[in-house]
Amino acid sequence: MPLEARLERVFRQQVAAAAAADAKRQHEDNTKKRAAATAANYGEFKALVDACHLRPLSKEDITKQTQRPMNTLAAASLPLAAAAAAAGSSSSSSSSSSSSSSSSSSSSSAAALRSQAQLKRQWEAQEKDPEGQCSWLLQQPQEGLQRLFAVDIDPQLLLQLVHALPVPPSAAAAAAAAAAAADESAFCCSIAYRVSLTAGFIDFLARLHAAAKGARLLLQQERQQLTASFQQSLAAIHAPVTPAAAAAPAPAPASAAPAAAATAAEESPAAAAPPAAAEANGEEARCCCKPSAAAADTEKREAEAAAAATAAAAAQDEAADCCETQRAVRALLQTLGAPPLSP
Repeated sequence: MPLEARLERVFRQQVAAAAAADAKRQHEDNTKKRAAATAANYGEFKALVDACHLRPLSKEDITKQTQRPMNTLAAASLPLAAAAAAAGSSSSSSSSSSSSSSSSSSSSSAAALRSQAQLKRQWEAQEKDPEGQCSWLLQQPQEGLQRLFAVDIDPQLLLQLVHALPVPPSAAAAAAAAAAAADESAFCCSIAYRVSLTAGFIDFLARLHAAAKGARLLLQQERQQLTASFQQSLAAIHAPVTPAAAAAPAPAPASAAPAAAATAAEESPAAAAPPAAAEANGEEARCCCKPSAAAADTEKREAEAAAAATAAAAAQDEAADCCETQRAVRALLQTLGAPPLSP
């Protein structure tokens, strides 16, 4: 019973795939046997086995013409037939008027460009400075350049054109371009404008990177300052109060004498006579647990001085932080290219 065409095609594909896999496995097995005797280490053995299915390049593979992808959208912007007709008409008109003026002779030589190889030879024959090459390129007609660059372009030639186009032309080249037809240098001017936009965008990205780096540094400095301030505040909260600690031990020597006198009075009534005589003379007896008015005033003045010093230090730190923030903002604006701020 004959098989269907679809099933027969599927079976043939499966058999072909199985045969190819079997041949590959056999080839790898033979390569492993040869590599086991010739390889010096496992890395070389693995490289030989992995590359066993590769075929070396032949002479035809090296010498044959490479196929490049063409610009399929070139015909939509300017048809090749119309460009060739425009180039032919401009070349015929320029050749007829070449004996009358030098400008027509230059346009005829420009319209005579038929390939990118000829353009590259004339480009390299110009002055080596980019300004002269850019001036020569701006004098070429638009139709001829569109016809040459519509299909394909050499990467090396494109790199040379991109390097030369951002250079501003001289006054003579600008006058020559202004005296020529309006559409002759429009194509090159458009390319130059696009390249300048690209260079400006790259410059903007560089400035943006520098600005982002400056902003990161500013945030890092602010974070460090905030961390240091928090640590100082935490240490000040947990530290003992210095004015009270200094004032508390002060009345201790003064109160030691009445305590010693009271102890001596308990031991011997005769020794207690001088305090009684002092009270009789009009002197006030002071309690050991109650500080004097002078000590309270001294403690109050020390507390006020400490509070004033703390407030002054906080104001000074705030002013320093404000100055640093202003300097950082000015540097950031200067990096972004903004006009300088008024002081």
